[in-house]
Amino acid sequence: MIEKEWKESREYLKHNLQKNDFVCPQCKEPVGLHWAIPTKKIPHFKHKSKKDCTYGFGESEEHNAGKIKLFNYFKDVFASKLEIIDIEHFIPETKQIADIFLQFKTGEKWVIEYQRSNISIQDIQRRRALYRSQNIKDIWIAGENLVRSDTLVTVNLLNAAQELRFKDFHQTESLITFDPISEQVSIYRELEQLSQNSFMKSSAYQCQLSELCFNKWGEPYVLEDYLKVEERGKTEYSGGMALTFSVEKMVYANKLNKTYYHVNNEMYLSIPEYLHHLIPLELENIKLDVFWNHRPANSKEEDMPMIVTGLYTTRWEERLKQRQRKEIEFAANPVYLGMMFHSLILIYDDYFMTEKEWEKEVDFRIEGKQIPHYLQNRYLKRIGAIDQDIWRDQFKNPVSLEEASQYFLRIMGIKSSTKNAIEEALTHNILYQEEVGKPFILNLLFKMEKRAKKHIGARLEKNKWRII
Repeated sequence: MIEKEWKESREYLKHNLQKNDFVCPQCKEPVGLHWAIPTKKIPHFKHKSKKDCTYGFGESEEHNAGKIKLFNYFKDVFASKLEIIDIEHFIPETKQIADIFLQFKTGEKWVIEYQRSNISIQDIQRRRALYRSQNIKDIWIAGENLVRSDTLVTVNLLNAAQELRFKDFHQTESLITFDPISEQVSIYRELEQLSQNSFMKSSAYQCQLSELCFNKWGEPYVLEDYLKVEERGKTEYSGGMALTFSVEKMVYANKLNKTYYHVNNEMYLSIPEYLHHLIPLELENIKLDVFWNHRPANSKEEDMPMIVTGLYTTRWEERLKQRQRKEIEFAANPVYLGMMFHSLILIYDDYFMTEKEWEKEVDFRIEGKQIPHYLQNRYLKRIGAIDQDIWRDQFKNPVSLEEASQYFLRIMGIKSSTKNAIEEALTHNILYQEEVGKPFILNLLFKMEKRAKKHIGARLEKNKWRII
């Protein structure tokens, strides 16, 4: 009744010729179609005589609305992959009614359970075990009502939500929720239990249902998951050309005993391992970022001159464009001391923070407090990155390229004065000659920060030491 085909067929369904032919899929007894004019409720069926049948019993309007929206999402996104998709599907082997049942053309079966009630942990475990006994993959999406409070670094979960946590592709605890009113999906990453109901979270990503993706293992992910992994896997290339092109359809293929993807019936591409869990199951309507290496250094590169550096669904395209516009506008801003200070703290967090400092910061975050500014000054002074405190009322002071070079050199452990800072920065590849003399903007600051991190990381790896 929720599909467009039947929504527009009211007169046909209400006609006397078939109105007496409807039966319950569970008990097989007659049911009547209830569909008021004008429509005030979701069209539904009702047993003609009082029965003990529990099919569709006891569900809230929010649960029904969420289930319908999830059904239509999976039906639209996985259309070319599905043999069967059904809502309120009765599984006779286990006598269960799945909110949404999917059977793929490969024979694989999934069920999607939208859980809004705070049912017992034992009930969830029993239902999961029954699905798995039939080799059915069960994917559980919690209602947003099972999350009671959500602060900057912690989240409070009811018992059912705690049981619905799953291991994500980083092997950390995650939870996915869906709000049927706003159609917003939330994914909480790296959950760590602090008390009975309180959990620390690394991040909480939100998106509209239409932007949600699943990989072939049934793991959900969103744009922010992709951006985090893509940034980590980027490599600097030279002698080639970066390209982006659209792909209507990709197919898994085997070539030389390796997994490749046959793209648009034209070429084979190898997807780097760091992107494997971020390939959308539907393998349709995809954007590929590639690097065309037209000056191969060896025979292996000649065999695969096109290197995939990014892969994402076109459903993210508009958000990516908005993000890129904001990043470009932001990166063109001049550099102020506040952003310089932030860059130094990021480097400190990655390479110099001690275990005791980290534990102290965790305590602040659990209490919902910001890290004290005096503490961050103390960090940077301890490693010689600054020689005097930088206070918030100074954050709007402009920073010159000479001053920024000196800050980065200091955190790298290289002594210099403002007078020779640019020369030293050029010597240590923190700055390139073509960048000198141009306006000092945030885009250049980000590049210098990245180069400084690379220098510090290489030094720590070589010397096997770390400030503690």
